[in-house]
Amino acid sequence: FAQDSPRTGVAQAAVVDNGQLSIQFGSRDFTTQLQLQVPGTSTHQFVASGKLDSEGMFRASGTDQSLAGAVAFDTQSAGYLFQKAVDSGIFKGITLWSR
Repeated sequence: FAQDSPRTGVAQAAVVDNGQLSIQFGSRDFTTQLQLQVPGTSTHQFVASGKLDSEGMFRASGTDQSLAGAVAFDTQSAGYLFQKAVDSGIFKGITLWSR
């Protein structure tokens, strides 16, 4: 995970805490959240929700963030790419979840 500062063009390691991903296969709904922080700065929330398509792909976007992911064919794992713009730069990362 990294935060890329538009002012300096330098990537910095970020801390990701309290991650959650919930997938309801019957209704094809997902919700996720992450806490993002570069040490010494304030914490930012990444929260997204939406629908899975018939192939297990999901995506969500807003004015300052986006996400694109997929569920594995065996439904035992999922992952997504995300980014969130904040005043000091952009958080970009990849998640991998398993049950």
